Amino acid sequence: MKKISVLFCATVFNYILAMDTFSVVSMNLEWFGLGGVSSGRTGDEYRIPWMKEFVNNYFANADIIALQEVVDLSLIPQLVGAQYNCISYHHSHSKHQHVVLCLKSEFTISMIDGESDFIFEDIQEHITKPLSVSESNLRPGIFLKASHPQLGEIQIMAVHLKAYADGVNQRMRQIGQIKNVTKNGRWLIVGDFNLQRSDSYNEITMAEEILNTMNRLQGNYQFTYRSGQYRSEFDHMFVSGQFLAGYHIESIGPCNQPQNMEKITGERFEDIRFYNRFVSDHCLIKASIQLF
Repeated sequence: MKKISVLFCATVFNYILAMDTFSVVSMNLEWFGLGGVSSGRTGDEYRIPWMKEFVNNYFANADIIALQEVVDLSLIPQLVGAQYNCISYHHSHSKHQHVVLCLKSEFTISMIDGESDFIFEDIQEHITKPLSVSESNLRPGIFLKASHPQLGEIQIMAVHLKAYADGVNQRMRQIGQIKNVTKNGRWLIVGDFNLQRSDSYNEITMAEEILNTMNRLQGNYQFTYRSGQYRSEFDHMFVSGQFLAGYHIESIGPCNQPQNMEKITGERFEDIRFYNRFVSDHCLIKASIQLF
């Protein structure tokens, strides 16, 4: 039997959404629970004070929060606060990078029609035989229906797709599986897609062609990931095109700062050296979205 983890229940929070407009943030927390490195152990996580400061400064009061690379699920309430309902799943591997989806308490959460849980297993592709969630080395997604008195109903999927350049074929198959279940209704797909770009190919364009009924939200930035001098745009949001009325999206953090780190000015969360050490290797993406 699959196990769903409802991390904690929300308390009453006095906040009302504007009509048909909501805010979404997504962030990869880089081995959260292990201190930002795969070799860490449970209990090694030292970044929480700085991560909480970053959260309070830049995405407190977001209506929907998608998080990736969460190893220790028990730490999530410390990070996002008690005003959210957060959903993830159980995995038997002690260092599994969970996907977590959190919604404000004003939303009523239910399962996608025809589903028995919130786990989107189809992107854990198994070519030779079906495997359980805990047996696969790929991360499942989280998907659900969310209803709000002002917003109405929207279906949400949070994902963290196959990593590394040599995973392109798996990623495209995963995106094909996403398309299969997001054809109808109002959908938001959000997370770390790990899409790669090079001189010879652009996986972002490939993903847009597959998800051809969705609009990828684009902002005035090039990068959402930075570790030292290496930068890329891994993190994305897609919304059902026919229902998208307008949006604004931005990347928050040092990912788009100058490559010459000696020229970095401003506060410490804009300094890649500080940010990589005390927060993550991914920047936050934040969007305000208006739907028909």
